[in-house]
Amino acid sequence: MKSAYENIDNIEQLKLGDHSVLLYEDEAEIIDRSISFIRSSLKRDEKCIYIKGDANTVLLMKELRSQITGIDEYLADGQLQILSSEETYALSNSFKAEKMISLIKKEAIKSLKEGYNGLSITGELSWVLNFEGGKEEIIEYEWKLNELVFGKYPVLAMCRYNINKFDDSIIKAIIELHHYIIWKGKAHENPYYIKPDGYRDNKIVEYEISTWLKNIQEYKKREGKFKEKIKEKEIEYQFLFNQINDAVYLHKIKANNEFGNFIKVNNKASKMLGYTKEELLEMSPKDIDTPEFAEKVRKQIAYAIPFTEEIVLETKHRTSSGEVIPVELNICHYQNNGDSYLLTIARDITDRKKKENELLQTKKDLEQKNEQLEAINATLDQSIKNINELNQRYIKMIELFANEDDLNYGNEKSFLENLLNTAIEVIPEADYGSIYNYKAGNINFINCIGHDKEELNKIDIPAATFFNQYKDVEIIDFREMSKRAEKYIEKNELAKLKKQKFELKEIMQMDLEVAGEKRASLSLEIDSKSKNKFTIQSLKTFRAFHNLASIFYSLDNYNNLQKQFTKELVSSIVKLLEMYDLYTKGHSENVADLASKIAVKMELSPKEINEVYWAGLVHDLGKLILPIEILNKKTSLSDKEYELVQKHPIWGSQALENSETLQPISKYIKYHHERWDGRGYPEGLAKKQIPLISQILQVADSWDAMRSQRAYRDALEKEKAIKELKVNKGTQFSPEVIDVFLQIIE
Repeated sequence: MKSAYENIDNIEQLKLGDHSVLLYEDEAEIIDRSISFIRSSLKRDEKCIYIKGDANTVLLMKELRSQITGIDEYLADGQLQILSSEETYALSNSFKAEKMISLIKKEAIKSLKEGYNGLSITGELSWVLNFEGGKEEIIEYEWKLNELVFGKYPVLAMCRYNINKFDDSIIKAIIELHHYIIWKGKAHENPYYIKPDGYRDNKIVEYEISTWLKNIQEYKKREGKFKEKIKEKEIEYQFLFNQINDAVYLHKIKANNEFGNFIKVNNKASKMLGYTKEELLEMSPKDIDTPEFAEKVRKQIAYAIPFTEEIVLETKHRTSSGEVIPVELNICHYQNNGDSYLLTIARDITDRKKKENELLQTKKDLEQKNEQLEAINATLDQSIKNINELNQRYIKMIELFANEDDLNYGNEKSFLENLLNTAIEVIPEADYGSIYNYKAGNINFINCIGHDKEELNKIDIPAATFFNQYKDVEIIDFREMSKRAEKYIEKNELAKLKKQKFELKEIMQMDLEVAGEKRASLSLEIDSKSKNKFTIQSLKTFRAFHNLASIFYSLDNYNNLQKQFTKELVSSIVKLLEMYDLYTKGHSENVADLASKIAVKMELSPKEINEVYWAGLVHDLGKLILPIEILNKKTSLSDKEYELVQKHPIWGSQALENSETLQPISKYIKYHHERWDGRGYPEGLAKKQIPLISQILQVADSWDAMRSQRAYRDALEKEKAIKELKVNKGTQFSPEVIDVFLQIIE
């Protein structure tokens, strides 16, 4: 059996109160039509009962799960029930219509009490033929349904009958007793329906004649009205078709993607090309394309057809007088009755091309004057790139000290290995590196990158050999390091060391001390063949590593290290921003504290409160990419400068989203400048589209900004700042967050 699901055409016209019948010939039809019936019923929020019959229930369930999302939930809460005939038809030794009708009434009332719009039910009665008097029971059951259920109870039924199992008289009666016939995948309004009176009074023939004549009369009336409507629509369509101010062509695609003659053209097409409509209908696209474009355009269209239903391209058309005009084609591809068609809208773009040429000339003129600006932009781009790389370094540092899965605070060896791996990744000039601590006055290498740790640990190297001479962090050249080695290492051990053939240019190393005692060291080295040297920025970064690593050794309680240390690290990074932006000193800490208080007041979870704090602390991280001249500008920003400023939430978010630890707060940073009314940036989110934590950050950020001294204005007094919050409640700010914040500050 095929697994593709086929819907019942016109099923949407079936509604509660309708009595329909599915006449089928094979199992595939039962499954397809039943799925369509069930899907339509659930969509209308009706309780649906499927009574098993000839179809394989296992196959039916497989298709239901494949085609209807959440089908198991519908089954679990009882909105959809798959029942056997024994569970529904009140069987004993025979089928009784009255019992089944009574059951349907009860289920309809029950469905309303359960909150559904009504009851839809589908089942088949082929098996009733096995009982004595089965044919009569089927007919009695169907006409009594019409008389006692439909129109009185909220019930929609789809009876199922295998047309091959019944004689013609039964099929005829079945057709006469249903409002709708479902045949060959389509629902038809039944013109042969007979009211139940004819069967109840046993006047079937009399009622057939009167009913059929009435239905024929009504059908003719409807047919006449439909024809009038179709004619009106055709006139309206032709009028609108010819009112379109662009040329419109319709033609068929023949075999091998050959284009047939035009089937329809509008007045504009005739006017634009100078041909009569009759002439155009004897032509095809190749007759109006210019030779240099004809083959190229047809190949382009033929290639695109399998992948898209709409194609937009530019070409040139030739008029009846030989004039060539540039046109833009908007081509729609569709199929009907197995044939492929192209509907093309062609717009004369002569004026647009003229303006484009004028703009191109203007562009060339401007290019000569913009060389200096391009050089400035290139410098600015490089600066942004450098600052972005710097941001990534700091993110790596945060990850090292914030991710409890990657760092075991009770394990010095694990910590030092992570320290080395992160440092050599963050310091771009470093080629090699080593991390070591001191045992019994000698150096014990914990990990090496570019050196043989096992061989080095076989050499007795006194700790003093690698001690810094002047500062905790130093950069020394290889000659100085060689002098120290000759001073402290015994000759035979020094010979072993020289066999390692170190060829280094510069060494940057740190001493890690606790209470004046040197505990460990980290060194990074540049290969002698490298053109690089350690930069001032790398030295600053390395010092930051030293400070952070020193804190690690200073903390007695390792269980509290991550939270305390991460806060100090992120605060250090925020200090960099304060050095960059002269007017945000303490701003990030203030926003973090205020936002946390709001989160507590709003009874957010501890995890969310923690995320609020960290998001507040780094919410302006993206400003590190902004040129310092813009960030500290005392006059109004230009439109271009303001557009650049509006990108800082995106930059800050992007800097964090690749971090496993900080990624959850990246979206809060991205949206902290969105407004409640949807007029914020970067995406113009509105109301509940904005994450709650971003709503909180926006209020805290705005409050601290209003209460702080800035280059372009003085700090607002508390009362005026409160007034600003109240005035902008529901436009700029979330009403819920403002109400909570006002309780805090008032």
